[in-house]
Amino acid sequence: MIIAIKRDGKMMKPRPFLSRTLLSLLLSIPSFFSLVINSGCTNGGQEKIPKIAIVNYMNYPILNDSIEGIKRGLSNLGYKQGKNINIIEFNANGETDKLGLIAREVISIDADVIVPVSTPVAQIIINTVPHTQQVVFSTVTNPNDVDIKKRLPNVTGVSDVVNYEANIKLIRELFPEKKKIGFIYNPGEKNSVYGAGITNAICNREGLELVTVTISNSNEIFGAASSLASAVDLFYVGSDNTVVSGIGALLKVAYEKQMPVISSDSGSVLNGSLAAISVNYSDLGIRVAELIDEVLKGKKAGEIPNIFFEGKDLLINMKAAKSISFTFPEKYMTDAKTIVN
Repeated sequence: MIIAIKRDGKMMKPRPFLSRTLLSLLLSIPSFFSLVINSGCTNGGQEKIPKIAIVNYMNYPILNDSIEGIKRGLSNLGYKQGKNINIIEFNANGETDKLGLIAREVISIDADVIVPVSTPVAQIIINTVPHTQQVVFSTVTNPNDVDIKKRLPNVTGVSDVVNYEANIKLIRELFPEKKKIGFIYNPGEKNSVYGAGITNAICNREGLELVTVTISNSNEIFGAASSLASAVDLFYVGSDNTVVSGIGALLKVAYEKQMPVISSDSGSVLNGSLAAISVNYSDLGIRVAELIDEVLKGKKAGEIPNIFFEGKDLLINMKAAKSISFTFPEKYMTDAKTIVN
């Protein structure tokens, strides 16, 4: 910087603001400028800690279990929060209209890997982030709902393959005399439409009738269940975030009429349905952690094959059985992975 000085009405010769001696000293220390520019880019002189953004759709047992599995899996692989990894969590609390805003917020933190949990979140994240952003999804029922067939270069993940065949078989074995199955779903969820189609095809093949009612939010569940109760023999709950988030309303209607409710996920059994053949979501989360580890070690997500994690665990709820005066055959007591008392 040059400053002109006026003295006694005359302009004096401009002089440097910094003396030549001081300026020479600063220029002789290149690391001075490097220190100013790079400060804050490292953690105490150490390497930058990888940042993982986990985006949950809502607080629900299977989604929460998968996230806990992810954390445990990363810990098993040597990652420690705050030491060599930084896990940042987001939760939409089931508010689909806020997912776009959350996606933009997630992008702004420049995470090394984004982990969307559930189909609605994965759809928004994958459609919003640039293809340079690595994405490893969790608990996406039908990978085609997130354009997996396109083999996007930045996307991989673990699909919770709902075992529709096993659950319809479970219904036939436990209640061979019952032929009409009530099924409530939200057509706004692609995973639900997919599940409804598969379930209907299986029922047609097995000589069962699937009677469906659609809803747009969980407040409509009670009315939908009430309308079905006089027309069906039991209820089946598929992979539908809207229905499982408000399953209490469905259970209230069903159990007042002594009607069984079979579900397809462990969370619904924990919340009161009679039984399910379900994915172990904690184990699923551990597999997600393994994929995250591969990405952090240098692979592009699109280079890693997707994992299809099928439900095989039988869960039964004894309190639910008692509420409808039902007794499980001994075989199911023996085979159950989890018995909820």
